[in-house]
Amino acid sequence: MLHAVSFHPMLGTSSHTRIVPPCNPRDNLHPHAYPTPTPQVHSIHLHPEPFAVENGLLTPTFKLKRPQAKAAFQEQLDAMYAEIPASAS
Repeated sequence: MLHAVSFHPMLGTSSHTRIVPPCNPRDNLHPHAYPTPTPQVHSIHLHPEPFAVENGLLTPTFKLKRPQAKAAFQEQLDAMYAEIPASAS
């Protein structure tokens, strides 16, 4: 689909109109710029308890403590990775 773009507001005249195709940022890149597909989410885990400083998953400045979060959810992570088909990884 092509879009008509008018430059009237910028140039003060309506005679400056051109047809512009929709922009895809990957169109002008080298074919090998994206050698692999974009990672896709295959599974999620919804946890009823929010991350908090009190449960040890956040720092006092509310940053995620990654090692503690990984340890706390290792069982769920292993189960989710086991569900991903071999062709998807």
